Amino acid sequence: TVFSVSTATVGSQGGTGNGGTANVIVNGTVQTTGARAAAVSAQSIGGGGGLIQSGGVTLMGSAGGAGTGGPVNVTVGGTAIAQGLDSPGIFALSAGGSGANPIAITLTGGASVVGGTGTAAGIMLSGGTNNTISIAASASVGAASGLAIAAGAGNEAVSTAGTVTGNVQLGSGSNSFTTQPGGLFNAGQVVDLGNGVLVNFGTLSPGG
Repeated sequence: TVFSVSTATVGSQGGTGNGGTANVIVNGTVQTTGARAAAVSAQSIGGGGGLIQSGGVTLMGSAGGAGTGGPVNVTVGGTAIAQGLDSPGIFALSAGGSGANPIAITLTGGASVVGGTGTAAGIMLSGGTNNTISIAASASVGAASGLAIAAGAGNEAVSTAGTVTGNVQLGSGSNSFTTQPGGLFNAGQVVDLGNGVLVNFGTLSPGG
């Protein structure tokens, strides 16, 4: 699949240069229905790269040149829905041959993010450094696949005063998941925080 929490380095002939800051704001409705079609895709790549064809395989990542992926900021105040196979609601990537920068995902009040089927997540992060996911009261995240949030090697800090429904897999970084007062975490069968901690000031409902 194209979308993955793992950052790929394919080839060694990428260009030289840092990725700029990527800012995405969604206040209306974004909806996709096809396979591997994210509702929101935001990336900053250093050293060349992006959506790469290598040996007949399509990958998302760096082409191996010198450069740092820039900050990636996604704010959703509306609705982002992906309905297709392996289609995340939000996919965000910061990567480069010389490193990356933080990814910040913000859902304001009333926002809704829904991923598709298969391996899709509601929110999927790849790369970055000290990444944050902030979900406001009355906002929600989930996916038809049952995977609400997925991330890779970055350090993820998730804070929710809204509703998160499904599995959470935050990868190998130093992670945290905090349910704030008034928040609801309908946890799926898997809550994998890697080297992290779960803090609950709201409502934790195992199994949804």
